[in-house]
Amino acid sequence: MRTSSRIRRVVAASALALAVGGLAACTPKPGTTPPPAPAPPAPPPPSAHLTVTPASDSLSLEATYVVNDTHAFTVKNDGQATSEPVAIDLSGLTNAYINWVVPMDFCTGKTLAVGDTCTFLLEPHPLKYWPATTGPADLAVTAGAGVSATASITGHLTSDLKVAASNVPLVFSASAAGGGSDTMVFHIDNVSGHAVGPLNYSVTGSVGGTGMWALNTTGLGTPCQAGVSLAAGTGCDLNLVYTNNTGAGSSTGVVSIDGDDGAHASGAGIGFGTA
Repeated sequence: MRTSSRIRRVVAASALALAVGGLAACTPKPGTTPPPAPAPPAPPPPSAHLTVTPASDSLSLEATYVVNDTHAFTVKNDGQATSEPVAIDLSGLTNAYINWVVPMDFCTGKTLAVGDTCTFLLEPHPLKYWPATTGPADLAVTAGAGVSATASITGHLTSDLKVAASNVPLVFSASAAGGGSDTMVFHIDNVSGHAVGPLNYSVTGSVGGTGMWALNTTGLGTPCQAGVSLAAGTGCDLNLVYTNNTGAGSSTGVVSIDGDDGAHASGAGIGFGTA
């Protein structure tokens, strides 16, 4: 019994010593203060931020030599610091139908102060003609790492007609020694799923150009007679004639095709006089 009492006394003493030691460890020593709380992280430095207006847009076009749909876009820096030089990235719009171009640009290379804006134009140049829609796809504007904005662009090919010379004009060479005349076939296709027409045709030479332009259907197997209607998937031909008896100068002739049902297309020839 005496041994058990001694053991209990030793255990109790040990527990008391541990408790006192723990209390002493938790009690600050006189004259000391607890360490300060860690400082909050520093805020990020001010940076530029871009917006593009409109944020989405749709452009439509026909098979015409003269581009008929051009839209303006505005870029604004609504951030807190001057931007780095602006760049316009059209790679997101790449497709098999439309070549997107920027014909006027007041943004590329410009640094935008806070609240400053710049403007550029966007227009579609068709690569293939048939009723179709491309996109939506993103046009991107950047101004340094991590600073960018996008606009969602949709393109609509609305033409029922396909005219190769609307993309790549026919080239004529008229020599005065050879009678001053050159003739090439101007081809038109109805790429829609329905009949188009009746069609009418005209050709207009450039103002101040040298030489004359004319249309005829002589010797053609599928002539585009005035007033003809083209069934779906069919085409016809015109002779485009450039005459230049001077052997010098040049002119552009634009062929216009207009249908009573609203179909429209145009193409071009570029004629040169050669002495």
